[in-house]
Amino acid sequence: MAKITANTYFLLIDPAGGTAYDTVVCLTAHSFSGTTETNDTSSFCGPDSSPGTLSSTITLSGFTELVPGSGKVSTPDIFDLWQDRTNFGWKIGPATPTSGDFVKIGTGYFSGYGENYDEGQAGQFSGTITVTGDITQTVTP
Repeated sequence: MAKITANTYFLLIDPAGGTAYDTVVCLTAHSFSGTTETNDTSSFCGPDSSPGTLSSTITLSGFTELVPGSGKVSTPDIFDLWQDRTNFGWKIGPATPTSGDFVKIGTGYFSGYGENYDEGQAGQFSGTITVTGDITQTVTP
C-alpha cells in the first residue's frame, strides 16, 4: 500500500475551460468533498430509498500572492473568476502523474471567496468551487 506524500497533489485551474491548467500559487490547503442526495421512496409497504443527485465542492486556502503574467493562477485571478461568475476547468492530481496516481478533472465556478489581512500576518485568501457537470477520474497505468 502506497501513501500520498505531502505536497504532491495539486489544484490546477484553467480559466478558459479545461485544456491548459496552471497551478494556484501559495495554496496552504485544498480539499474535495462530495455528497449524494437520498431519494426517499418509502411507503406503507416499508422504508425504501435510492441514491439521488451528486454534488461536489472543492475548498481552498492560501497566502495572497501577486504574480501577474507568471503563468500561474494568482489571488487576483481567483477574485476575477469569482466576480465574473466564470465557469472554469479544474484538475486535482500530481504535476506529473506516474503509475498508480489518480487525477480528477472537472468544471466549476467560485461560489465563495474571501480575503483576510490581519495585523502582523501575511494576507490570506479562501474560496469554494462548486463543481458543475461530471467529474472524470483517471488512474495512470
